[in-house]
Amino acid sequence: MTQQPPSNESPKEPPQKEDAPSHERPLERYRPYGLRVTDLRDQTWCEKQLEFTLEFGRKQTKAMKEGEQRHQELHEEITEIIKVKPRSREDLWGLHLYNSLAALLQLQRDGICRELPVFGPIGDTWLVGIIDELVMTEQNTISLTDTKTRKSPRLPTEAQKRTTRFQMMLYKGLFDRLSSGKTNEAIFFERLSVSPETPFTEEFQAGFTPEQLPATNLKTLAPLVFSCFQQAPPIEDPLLIRYEWQQDKSLLGVDAFPHSEAWLKIQINQTMPFWLGKRPARFVPHNEKWKCRFCPFRGQCSFAQR
Repeated sequence: MTQQPPSNESPKEPPQKEDAPSHERPLERYRPYGLRVTDLRDQTWCEKQLEFTLEFGRKQTKAMKEGEQRHQELHEEITEIIKVKPRSREDLWGLHLYNSLAALLQLQRDGICRELPVFGPIGDTWLVGIIDELVMTEQNTISLTDTKTRKSPRLPTEAQKRTTRFQMMLYKGLFDRLSSGKTNEAIFFERLSVSPETPFTEEFQAGFTPEQLPATNLKTLAPLVFSCFQQAPPIEDPLLIRYEWQQDKSLLGVDAFPHSEAWLKIQINQTMPFWLGKRPARFVPHNEKWKCRFCPFRGQCSFAQR
């Protein structure tokens, strides 16, 4: 399986003050090709912090780096990593689809896969995420698990758990629509600005053997991927979040919870007005102002300084 390419977002200097709002909608300004599941997750933690991050780049902490390294370590336990670099939007989506296909085939073969890209429409935009881990159960269903690392040897607060539960339900929602055929090949090409018949670049194809990448463009690759999704069994409840202590990788606990389509829709409906420019970014409620102590932008945020 290939490794996802690094983000091409370059951090900018933090603001000295809050900039005047742009007339351009945040969706077009920051995510013209679609949202990420982690965007919506971070939005439920603090929408203003998300806005600062989109404008000035994420400040990566030591804990974040260690969490990413742990995910990479878990991925490499079961998967050979092939590093390739996409040169076009068709290459980029070819990489996403290839990773999905490779992961789904591994799930069929070995009963487990990690780092599975999922995607689909959400209202007027497109949403992309990467599922941490899927495991086949004895009942021929799928168990969805995410591993989160903790800097301290204690479980997260309820507010922190809520954001990760939202993330997990988004993953399940995207997977369910792919496996049911609601997100299909026709919708894929209708919603994305990619050319089905444009060949993948030579540099991109050179990173694979013909057996690894059995297609030369999205038109021939997409049917293989969507067919594989539609053969997959359903994801079962409960969804699982494993919390590990970063220091020794010991298990702190597991948050097991059911998927709620009604709650998920409420959360999505609350996030979309910001992206569509219908309202400015919101600060956290006063009873959650404790979050400001951990915010890298607290020196620039007027609410944090009140």
